[in-house]
Amino acid sequence: MRQEDEKLRYFRYLNQSKLAMARFLLPDCPFMRIDATRPDVDVPGTIRREELVLRIGEDPNVLGMPDLVLEDQGWRGTISLQGFRYVAMVSWLSVSHMWLEQGPVVVWPAVGAPSKEEGVKEAPQPQPQPRSNVLPFKR
Repeated sequence: MRQEDEKLRYFRYLNQSKLAMARFLLPDCPFMRIDATRPDVDVPGTIRREELVLRIGEDPNVLGMPDLVLEDQGWRGTISLQGFRYVAMVSWLSVSHMWLEQGPVVVWPAVGAPSKEEGVKEAPQPQPQPRSNVLPFKR
């Protein structure tokens, strides 16, 4: 259980660091490399791949995503592909790199979200001992 708590704290730390970096870089419309094959990412199927690069921002002169929302678990906003608009949702755990057009790249270790198998497991229940209803026969 203690190891599981540490793992969840680490996932929260990664989410918080990526959120803080995105907020810091947002005025300059950062690029992000994401694993769009993860189940916690919703992008159009035509661009779903392991190393997808998306750019986010609110500056209408550069990109302009007026509905962009940065949250604890990830971000969502409307992207435009070949003239079609699509609301994309991306978890922070899927983001592995973040950078500006001219600047250093921030890289995080590749991690997966805790699976149900890794979740908090119940302690095994003691197995009841078979009881015999047969009394010894005495003569």
